[in-house]
Amino acid sequence: MGLLLLVAAILKGWQLATTPVANDSIWTSRWFLILLTQLEFAWSIWLLSGLFSVLAWKITAVGFAIFTVVTFYNAITGAGSCGCFGNVHINPWITLLAIDIPVLVLLLFFRPQKGGGAGRGFDLKKFNLACFVFLAVCIPSTYAMVTFKATTVSQDGEIVGESDNVLLEPETWVGNPLPILKYIDIKDHLAVSNWVVTLFHHDCPKCQETLPVYQEMANEFAGNDDVFQFAFIELPPYGDYDVSIESDAKYGKISDEKEWLVTTPSLLFLREGEVVSTWKEDSLPSLDDFLDHIE
Repeated sequence: MGLLLLVAAILKGWQLATTPVANDSIWTSRWFLILLTQLEFAWSIWLLSGLFSVLAWKITAVGFAIFTVVTFYNAITGAGSCGCFGNVHINPWITLLAIDIPVLVLLLFFRPQKGGGAGRGFDLKKFNLACFVFLAVCIPSTYAMVTFKATTVSQDGEIVGESDNVLLEPETWVGNPLPILKYIDIKDHLAVSNWVVTLFHHDCPKCQETLPVYQEMANEFAGNDDVFQFAFIELPPYGDYDVSIESDAKYGKISDEKEWLVTTPSLLFLREGEVVSTWKEDSLPSLDDFLDHIE
């Protein structure tokens, strides 16, 4: 269990030191994820040290019970990855059936004897070694995760940074021309008239719920191009379907030369290529909201 948690902590730490995060809530904020990663690393060192084995077993059993519930929720909601191993994407069903449930079962069957570990007395040398290893890794890794600067897109559409992972922050685009316009294959259409643009991933569960709603709106407004039109822009990796087949909306893709990091679905209201409003999945607009912008 210690080795498994150690691998997970290292992969999460590497992701935070090299990749931007969404920062949409406290649960996805960089500081919370750094704290979670370091706690997982400390947990792994504790298990590998063998100190206080009975208490360690209890905490680990509860921890993996929580992991099992969270992974099951991710699996039934269609999440593309369990998020357990940083940038290494593993289907939640695989994690649930191959790791979480088997580990939980093994923990329930193989328990340390009462008095074992703690009953042999406190091992000060082992404790000091565990603390030294934790601090030796924790301090530089925390610094690397905290000081990471994301690659972004400037207001004039230039990539700022060296990473292939580009963080998109639509809320900062309001009142300015759409900075990612030149990376979209249907940019000539979006540069004129009024558009409701949906940025989506094909395997995003919330996108799969939302897209049919806006496809239906697109059908209702078919032929009213002077009011506003709908466009669906897919972010890589691409799926194997064209959402415009089921609607009168435009379908496009953003360049796959970069990995674009943004909460999906994200909606943009464009007027002559300028961003008037943005919405994220927790505040998706209604038809009345769009009409208010037209007025």
